Amino acid sequence: MPETKESYAQFGKSLIELLDERGWNSMPKKELVLNLIHHAGNAGLLDYNVASMQLAGRLRVSPSTLQNLLRDRMLIISPEEIDYNDEEIFDLLEEKNQTGYDEAKKGQLVFAIAEPVKRLQLEAFFEEMGLLPDYKNNCKLLVVDMALLLNSMAKVTGQDSFILAEQVAENLKLSEEYQGQIKDASSEKNVAKLLTSAMMEQADKHIGENTVQLLKYFYNLAKGKV
Repeated sequence: MPETKESYAQFGKSLIELLDERGWNSMPKKELVLNLIHHAGNAGLLDYNVASMQLAGRLRVSPSTLQNLLRDRMLIISPEEIDYNDEEIFDLLEEKNQTGYDEAKKGQLVFAIAEPVKRLQLEAFFEEMGLLPDYKNNCKLLVVDMALLLNSMAKVTGQDSFILAEQVAENLKLSEEYQGQIKDASSEKNVAKLLTSAMMEQADKHIGENTVQLLKYFYNLAKGKV
């Protein structure tokens, strides 16, 4: 949305209404900054989805500070933005999946998430499975370690992680060879690598669908739907 006189007027009006409601000298600085960012976005003066360096430069903060501000804005000012339904999150996982052979060999699933809202939605999704995902590359790549995911799911469901891995292999209809290797694996790390490698091989160089099916199974298991 281009900046116009109307967008500036909308921003000024919403800000004055906020200050009239809360008091002009009673709002903590951090909350005031979050509200400024929030109302500027609503008025079309800020685009949260542009490159981090571009938006950080405009606000004269570091990219890491910007990410924290955008995150806090959603959690404190507009938590309704991060609501999601199951099908939306599964579509998002498939759309943003970036897992390749190198990641599969490491037992990792990788998702490229630029939009702050979608990052928080996926974080909430993985927290349902007892996992706090890690980030790389300035919070744009969400990395899920399969061994940690198996361990977290075992704690959430009260199941042994090796038995859980066998159930996943069967549910995803992995080859009998891989199912046998997973059953005989000596560690969670080895199981994790076997699972991701098997999904990649079965998916014929495209892991997206199998990745989503695995996470869908885990999510439903954690929610007691399996």
